Amino acid sequence: MVISRCKKLRTEELRKSEIEYALKDCVLVEDYNVVGRPLPDCLVLGFINDEPVHVVTVLDEDFDRILIVTVYKPSAERWEDGWKKRKK
Repeated sequence: MVISRCKKLRTEELRKSEIEYALKDCVLVEDYNVVGRPLPDCLVLGFINDEPVHVVTVLDEDFDRILIVTVYKPSAERWEDGWKKRKK
């Protein structure tokens, strides 16, 4: 697994090790259409100390790695159904 340092992690006050832990037992929230994208990507939901975290990941099977696009804490104003569905 590859996780690079990013400003969003610092903004959300999250650590690399916490994200790695959350990804070990995450669930798929949204699977993005592969058309026009070089690699398949998706949004997953994991938890850090019972707090939800959304991670947009890219699966690079050729090099056997998962890339992190962004990480954020979902807000109740935008998400429902246990952080798994966007509000309309």
